[in-house]
Amino acid sequence: MQPRLIRLLIASRFSRPLIGVMIFVLVYSVLMGFFVPPEAVQMGEFWTYYIIGITAFFLILMTMIGGIAIMKSDLDYLFTLPLSRRELAVSFYITQFLATGISYVLLFGYVFIFIQGTSAEKLMLAGDMVLIGLLQTALSIVSFRLETRQKALLAGAMGVYALLPLAGFSYSFTSIFTGHILEGTIVIVILNVIFNYLALTQLSTIELGFTKITSIRSSAEYKTTEKFVGLSQRAAIVRRYLSEISFTGRFNLGGSVSVRVSRIRLRTLLIPVAAIAVVYGYFALIFNPADGSPGVAVVLSMMYLGIFIPMFFPEVFSHERAWLAFSSMTAKNYWTYIVYAKVIQTFAMMLPFIGVNIVLAIIGVSGAVNAIIYLGMVLPTSPLISLYFSGKYSPAQVIDMETLPAEFSLRQLATLVPVIFFTAAAIVSMFSIILALVCGAFFITIALAILMGNKRWNRIVYRLTEKGFV
Repeated sequence: MQPRLIRLLIASRFSRPLIGVMIFVLVYSVLMGFFVPPEAVQMGEFWTYYIIGITAFFLILMTMIGGIAIMKSDLDYLFTLPLSRRELAVSFYITQFLATGISYVLLFGYVFIFIQGTSAEKLMLAGDMVLIGLLQTALSIVSFRLETRQKALLAGAMGVYALLPLAGFSYSFTSIFTGHILEGTIVIVILNVIFNYLALTQLSTIELGFTKITSIRSSAEYKTTEKFVGLSQRAAIVRRYLSEISFTGRFNLGGSVSVRVSRIRLRTLLIPVAAIAVVYGYFALIFNPADGSPGVAVVLSMMYLGIFIPMFFPEVFSHERAWLAFSSMTAKNYWTYIVYAKVIQTFAMMLPFIGVNIVLAIIGVSGAVNAIIYLGMVLPTSPLISLYFSGKYSPAQVIDMETLPAEFSLRQLATLVPVIFFTAAAIVSMFSIILALVCGAFFITIALAILMGNKRWNRIVYRLTEKGFV
């Protein structure tokens, strides 16, 4: 019964083309890591900071926006059948891993390029990375029943623990990247035993978890309200979308597996952004090449900003009710005001990085001027382009906040197309200031062309309505 149940759950959550792409990326990533010689890539000491920082980030992300890949039909059907709770828990855990934990292996299988050691050590590291993926899976499940403050404490503790090897501490799960493979492996195994036991226990009583979450949210109070008295339509819309950023956890291979929303005010978000910008400036300074080429810290930082910043905005559609939002003005005007707000918001988010790069440029750090152009001209266009792709190809409305709303499909990856463009622009912009200016002009032109089309936005509104945005 167990294999049949697993096949049913996987088939109901992942389309076949998406599974095929996942297998291809996994094989390609790992093989590239095994067969590309370490001498082909020169990152020096920055490698250690990079992979440990990324691992800590993924663990924090999975803990903060964790959810469970369970559909409403599962609660109504599977849990009413005379099935073993152990089999159900294990089956749901496997699908959870495919939706969350495997993303770490998919995205970072190439790290074997940077590992100096024997084939046996690389093989152990491969196993450790799978275990880190399992740990991410367990954390996403365990955090499902936790309140926001408890999630933040758990995420913060795991993040700090992951960063300890940078201070010389060898008994952490990320010490496998600092040469302490044996100690790190032992810690990873221990953490997996603890958190996966808790995760499987929660999955075996998942109905109680949904009941608890529903009870908590139904009793929640609004602590602050936003007033729009005396504002025009345009001013109210701009103020609404400028003051807050909504994070909607609905990603295919690297985030929450349920539609979950959290909001944060722009002024609050600027505090951690400024801290990250300062850390970026430190690494850009100490890893500044002497030959005048852009440093790896600058290039990678711009690439990751090109990845994550566009992902903030497609889910704006998730909170819209098309027939209501556009009843008092044209679709083009409505979305023009939203885009204006989001462009300003994005530029404000990039100001700490722009300020740090100005200082770096004065000091003489290579690539800092290119980064300023990229941050000031290219990235602010990301809200418009990302919103357009999301509305045209893969809109997802927030209706059910707890269960998985639909299967993960290859079509949903269409929203990653802008991410690919912005990441590529970050790389191209690092070659020369001229290319950076060309990229800026290109993206501004594309953004204006999309914005000026009345029919485009009208078609998106019709599409939202046909998709059931009510």
